[in-house]
Formats: sequence, structure tokens, C-alpha cells
Amino acid sequence: MEQNGQAPKSHSEGADYHPRVLPFDRISSLEIVCQKQHLSKKVQELLKPDNFYAGCYGIIQQPNLPPIKIRIRAFFPENNYIDEVPLHESQTKICDAEDYTYTDYELTVSPTRDFEQELLWHGRKIIVLSPDSFRQEMLGILKDMAKSYETGENTVEE
Repeated sequence: MEQNGQAPKSHSEGADYHPRVLPFDRISSLEIVCQKQHLSKKVQELLKPDNFYAGCYGIIQQPNLPPIKIRIRAFFPENNYIDEVPLHESQTKICDAEDYTYTDYELTVSPTRDFEQELLWHGRKIIVLSPDSFRQEMLGILKDMAKSYETGENTVEE
């Protein structure tokens, strides 16, 4: 351990090093198979975590949902929090309102369920600005939620 309480970085970890955290605590059954698989170089490269999870918000990787540019607006004080704790490694600040009541950000991420849940977790303090298809998806989720609260019934069949 270094003096600041953090483990020293290995020389393979540069300034843009971002560790991946996988939920091994959710594994209910595991079988270890000690059979070596012969994979092509292309498949080996694809299966490296940084490549396999590129554009993912968390650990959900869906080939049918490629990463897209998503623009969000975070209202005060959430914008300050998101400046300090970015939602995703691709997050960039686009602009601040003149009165600092909101900040617009852009992320390149797959719009998976876990990303939708993260946005919903922030409640009224984050909205999706674009693309319109994802904005409408989020609006649909919110409308379904409101209807469920009004009726007390499940409004979505899965």
C-alpha cells in the first residue's frame, strides 16, 4: 500500500485505467471446466473485457443495442454530483446554463435496462435530450410507471 491508502498501479495501468466490477455475489451456481478452448485471435481480442464491455453502462452487453450518443440534462444540484461522479467513462460536459441551474452532457453508451434504471434513479434531476427515440423510450417508461401508480396494477407485459 502507498501512503495515501491506495494500492500502487501496475505499469500496465495508465491514466485512463478504469477497473471493471462484475457482480460475482449474484452467482448462484458455478461449475469450473478446465478445458482449454482454441479461439481465433479475433475472438480472443473481442473477449477482452475492455473490448467486450466497450460502450456498456454496466455488465449488460446486448449486441442488438450498440452504443449511441445520448445527450442528457442534469439539473442543480445533480449536475454538481455528476461532474464529480460521472455516469460513464465516455461522459463529456457540453455546456452549463448561464445561471448554473443545469448542465448538458453527452455519453456514448448502449441504452440497456441498467442504464435506463440509472437515469430513473436520479428522478426529476436528469432528463434525456436526444436521441428522440431514446427520449421517447424513457417517456414511455415514466408513463407506464405513472399509470401503475394510478391503477395499482402492472401496466407492462413482459
